Amino acid sequence: MHRIKTHTDAHVLRVSLAGDIDVAAAGDLREAGLRAIEQADGRPVVFDAGGVTFIDSTGLGALVALNNAAGETNTRMVLQSVPPRMATLLRVTALDHVFDFDAATADEPP
Repeated sequence: MHRIKTHTDAHVLRVSLAGDIDVAAAGDLREAGLRAIEQADGRPVVFDAGGVTFIDSTGLGALVALNNAAGETNTRMVLQSVPPRMATLLRVTALDHVFDFDAATADEPP
């Protein structure tokens, strides 16, 4: 079971992820993320992973695709509140060098 919610304010678009981010959730994640990136209009898009209980290669693949889409539109994409197990997987796959984890500035105006 997964839950993906998008919240918007004047300074940031936040996509909150919860539950298992796996093959069943990857399509929903891509859809919500692409929508947020399209609506960003210069604001960063923050993917809050604090509620993620499991992520597999399809979930990681969706995040990589979203990171690429964000880069194509010069949109800043930030991963925030990454759980320890997800952080380990990002390190093992060397994706920790691909994503922006600087959550300290993600909530500030661009």
